[in-house]
Amino acid sequence: MKKSINKKRFNALYYFNAYKEHYREEFFNLFLENILISEISDEARRFVLSQLWLNGYCASSLVLKEARDIQTAKDNLIFTPVTKGLYNIYNAPATGQLVNNRGVNYIKQNVKKVNEDIVIIYGQRNHTPIRKAIDFYAEELANIDITIRVNLKAHNIPIGVAVDENNAERREEIVNKLENGEGVIFLGVEDINAIKAVIPGAPYIIDKLQHQKDVIYNKALTFLGINNSNIEKAERLITDEVNSNNDLIALNGACILDEIKEGFNRTNEVFGTNIKVTSKIEQMQEERQLKAQSMLAQQIQQAQKGDNEEWFVI
Repeated sequence: MKKSINKKRFNALYYFNAYKEHYREEFFNLFLENILISEISDEARRFVLSQLWLNGYCASSLVLKEARDIQTAKDNLIFTPVTKGLYNIYNAPATGQLVNNRGVNYIKQNVKKVNEDIVIIYGQRNHTPIRKAIDFYAEELANIDITIRVNLKAHNIPIGVAVDENNAERREEIVNKLENGEGVIFLGVEDINAIKAVIPGAPYIIDKLQHQKDVIYNKALTFLGINNSNIEKAERLITDEVNSNNDLIALNGACILDEIKEGFNRTNEVFGTNIKVTSKIEQMQEERQLKAQSMLAQQIQQAQKGDNEEWFVI
């Protein structure tokens, strides 16, 4: 009995961790897809964003020109993990040491000055790992998925029928009628006494759980600055509520995107590079605005053309 209980606990923990990791990877993919960084290789971009996701920050620095195997960025600019050293009076790091994970000869681990020898790039305003905040939502979603799984299994439990050994044929007849979905089954007094059914009484709550899951999922998207009004069914909201939701999404997005932009702006100032950071969401918004402006211009042009033709007819 004890062995069976431990196995069930292991399964619950397994599914929780599996669901949680699934949502971690899903939100991480959205983060990777959204943040665009120019003038560096895609490998370097993924590395930087991975560091911001997992650790909250990384360092940019220049390497010696003698390093012939540099292939990660232009102008010998590289990105590495960094350990912070001394802090100034505002609790900002003043020195740091690059972490040489691969043991290459061109990353020197001497103490370097921040914003002179190295620049520290952060992933969000509070300088903590982005995944730390996402984990909260991932765990909430995992718990809901487990509850949905349990509720679904509860509705798959068959009806248990206890019968008298002397009523086997009558039992099969009644069970067949139940399986055929007959709405009314006529039973004799002896049937009721001889046959007893154990019917699972778990309430169906999957629809409510799915709604709660959508709410939590949308909060995670809002944190990442991704519009989720289509999932929230904005047609149910009044204009002020929609605008308020869009403002919150924009603010959350700015907490991440603007912080990364500032880190690369400092990199450009210190090392003379020309790296630009934007987001796919910004690009899509600009494309939609240009499309809307183009359509409006065409409508105005067609209206003016119609007015001119009507004037000539008159």
